[in-house]
Amino acid sequence: MENKLEEHKIPYFRFVYCNDMVPRLPYDDKEHWYKHFGTCLYYNRHYDGKFVHVLPNKSYFSVLHAVPMRINSVFELIRSFTIHYSKGPGYKEGWFLRVSRMIGLVIP
Repeated sequence: MENKLEEHKIPYFRFVYCNDMVPRLPYDDKEHWYKHFGTCLYYNRHYDGKFVHVLPNKSYFSVLHAVPMRINSVFELIRSFTIHYSKGPGYKEGWFLRVSRMIGLVIP
């Protein structure tokens, strides 16, 4: 696929935000012959972006990464109440998203 993109001069980027599971699906799997490709732009929870070749926390359901992911989720919930002051009104989160975050912390 990467060869075809280069051949037709099509830029392709994968955007991944911190612990977001969606851009990691489907998982890289030799059995099902699937592998993510392209340039990956990874953003940490501070919205600092960098190009990476290997995605951090590739094994999303790893026991080793469960605690840091939960801690990160708590900090993101706290930030949801203040981010519109630092980043602007376009970042203000509504009550539904905040409640969803809280439910996600209680029932991962």
